[in-house]
Amino acid sequence: MAALALLWPAASSPRRAALGPWERALITLGIAEAPAPAVHLQGDPGIQVWVDPHTALYYCPGEEQYGKTADGRVSNQREAQMDRFEPASRSACE
Repeated sequence: MAALALLWPAASSPRRAALGPWERALITLGIAEAPAPAVHLQGDPGIQVWVDPHTALYYCPGEEQYGKTADGRVSNQREAQMDRFEPASRSACE
């Protein structure tokens, strides 16, 4: 039974193809954690964006909601993307 559990592919493990069988087995058994997915940075990393923590979106300068959402804050685009915020306009600020 243990051998079957080690060889059975984990249905919920992300990026299963990038992990070897040993790593998948450790994740399946709960001994190890799956690696975080890679963040692909886009646009100008230094541009100041408005981050809305309630929606997990960020707004580029000049957009209607820039600076207007409750509990929002200014951040640079790189930090917003690293914190997994998505651009509200669906494209990164240039």
